[in-house]
Amino acid sequence: MRPDLRVDLAWAGAVAGLVLAVFALLLSARNFGVPLFLALFGAYVLGPFVTLLEKRGVGRTAAVAVVFLLVSAGSAALLLYLVPALTHELAKVPAMLSKALGQASPVLQERFGVELSPQLATVTQQVGQRLAGLGDDIAPFALKALGSTASILATLLALLVVPVIAFHFLRDAPRYEQLALSLLPPRFRGQILARFGEVDRVLSAFVRGQLTVGAIYACIYGVGLSTARVDMAVGIALVAGFGNLVPYMGAAAGVLLTAMSFAVGSHHPWQIGVAAATFALVQILDGILLTPRLVGGRVGLPPVAVILAVLGFGELFGFVGVLLAVPTSAALTVVAKVLVEQYRHSRLFTGD
Repeated sequence: MRPDLRVDLAWAGAVAGLVLAVFALLLSARNFGVPLFLALFGAYVLGPFVTLLEKRGVGRTAAVAVVFLLVSAGSAALLLYLVPALTHELAKVPAMLSKALGQASPVLQERFGVELSPQLATVTQQVGQRLAGLGDDIAPFALKALGSTASILATLLALLVVPVIAFHFLRDAPRYEQLALSLLPPRFRGQILARFGEVDRVLSAFVRGQLTVGAIYACIYGVGLSTARVDMAVGIALVAGFGNLVPYMGAAAGVLLTAMSFAVGSHHPWQIGVAAATFALVQILDGILLTPRLVGGRVGLPPVAVILAVLGFGELFGFVGVLLAVPTSAALTVVAKVLVEQYRHSRLFTGD
């Protein structure tokens, strides 16, 4: 039986309206919208783990508490490792930039007749020093950006309430689902649930699948590049691993940064071999194992569409827009597919 056109049109309008409402909320009430979005995002990501514990006989509240404790412990351990490692690597930036400038200057002057001015060297050195001191400047910069005591308190409160809201969303999710289900007309319930199921599959491929793949790749890059003794190995691993959210960007950025690190530092052939093998291993896993199993058909968007979505949403809504670009575009792609499907069955298309 062909899906009812009126139901699909109403569903498509509801999804599009929800997307517009989310962005309107983020623009008009950022202190309220961003914590709410982060809480929903966290609840959506952790939902399958809570469900898994429930299937093993653990109560809903206890399952949510266990998942939150594990995530908190894991996040704390990760930060305790990443913050010192990144601070140590940022301290190398001034020397790397100065050496790169010293190596590039005679080559540019000899081959292209371009002479780098002393002002550029001074600016490069200052940029490197600022990057190296970034860890010490984060707190003053954040205080200056917030502007007032009221803004600081509002931001801190928002960060504190995110896990609280996420906890309640996770704990009460079955009740919210039953409430929403009871509001759907019984004769159209199956069709509407099927459409939302399509959106959920697409969002799962991005939110859970792509982030899981990115974390695995970041770990592989980190181990491989650290073994190859690449400067800035941790930073490059994070960029290359999670850069896979935008097609081609992660691997391209990782190769470029690794090549720059080798260019300005001493290295041996075995180091280049280990680094190259690391990138090759990730590409093999990406093509034949991890991505097909964890992401499937990705989010159903061409690579160019993903890149344009990230650029466009980032320009309009900043960092939050970058985070929302691909899942929002993927959900709207499902809406477009449903409308195209209905159009191909319409009298206008078939001529019946």
